[in-house]
Amino acid sequence: MQLLTNRDLYPKGNVPQEIITELDQLRRNIPSLEKQLQVVFEKLYGNRDDKQQQQRQSLEESRKQLQQELQQSRQQLDQVLKEINDNYDSSFSLTQTVETIPFRDIKSLIDQGTAMIEWYVTRDNILTFIVTSHSQQPIVMSSSPEKLERLEEWDKDYTNAYRNQKNQWITNLSSRLAELATILDIDNIISEIDRIFDKVGSKCDRLILVPHRFLHLFPLHALPLSKGDLPKILGLKPRPSRRRNLRIKKP
Repeated sequence: MQLLTNRDLYPKGNVPQEIITELDQLRRNIPSLEKQLQVVFEKLYGNRDDKQQQQRQSLEESRKQLQQELQQSRQQLDQVLKEINDNYDSSFSLTQTVETIPFRDIKSLIDQGTAMIEWYVTRDNILTFIVTSHSQQPIVMSSSPEKLERLEEWDKDYTNAYRNQKNQWITNLSSRLAELATILDIDNIISEIDRIFDKVGSKCDRLILVPHRFLHLFPLHALPLSKGDLPKILGLKPRPSRRRNLRIKKP
């Protein structure tokens, strides 16, 4: 979010107009190429019909061309930022990039009572990463390809109902979230977190959810858990039925 804001910042100093113009062009060009590439990826990997092989070949060519153009534009942007940094404003490049951090630093940001669940939707399946301060490496859980297909169908049905059949969306919200919880395998995820904390004689009292792609559109904090006897460490609040909801505390 900060990068979206900083994208409109300009370097200090007497920077030539041609450099500013090139900076503006690259700022517009890179997001456009990224969006085009995402559309091609969705069409390419959503097309599993062998009869449309010719279309797949065309999409593959578009993918390669867009990736090449995107790489070139990013390299040009790096060069422009370096020139600005070296000759005009040494702090400007810091506002335009995001530095990666190693896993050990991520661990240091999570207290001993917190677990982080991150989902990553690939073209083949759904990956779930569990990060805690008690594990040397993130725990990785991988779904079947069928689960990904179910998630994509669930997304279409949920979004269509939300946009076009709001009353039905409200009526079926609980059952839809129960289905999403099954697709994301939330019960096994919570069980794995329990095992991690049990090994060190500790308890988890807070979760951080990190969705990927369209998952951020859904109320993941309200995913129901199917087991009746849920540990209180997760801040679970009983509902009128035997099903309980997972509550995520805000940091």
